[in-house]
Amino acid sequence: MTSYANFWIDQGKNLASAEEMADIATAAIKAKKDAPSYYLTQVATVYGKLNKDDKALALYGPDQAKKSWDDYSALYSYASFWTRQDKNLESAAEAARRSVGLKSEYYNNFVLGQVLFKLKSYDDALKAAEKAVELAKPLAAKYEGFTTAQYDNLVKQIKEAMAKK
Repeated sequence: MTSYANFWIDQGKNLASAEEMADIATAAIKAKKDAPSYYLTQVATVYGKLNKDDKALALYGPDQAKKSWDDYSALYSYASFWTRQDKNLESAAEAARRSVGLKSEYYNNFVLGQVLFKLKSYDDALKAAEKAVELAKPLAAKYEGFTTAQYDNLVKQIKEAMAKK
């Protein structure tokens, strides 16, 4: 359903049908008790492309984050999604903080750093981004091809923004 919707959105045509497919997918997701974050993000992305933020938030907004309040990976997925959308950032920050509080790993610290950076909370963003680098470095040393470049880059961007401030 989301592939169909995305096809028509990319064509800029048949948008009412694309929204209808997203609505059907939403109903299917809601009928399933524990739908994976991936499904939620796929449909919420369609709504976002259609400028139906109210529908995206109804499906994958703060209420959904609260349902996943003890699942650190669901929370960082939620925070990462909304950070990419550049919307719902306060809720994304809350979810990212909770995720890090549950289990501090490189990726959820990175997501926290990203969302706080977008919120211009530079001091806290820098702490989270530096923690992400610290936690990722042992993995980069251990696994060929694993790099800390994106984490280092976030630290650099935050420091540049702080210098301009």
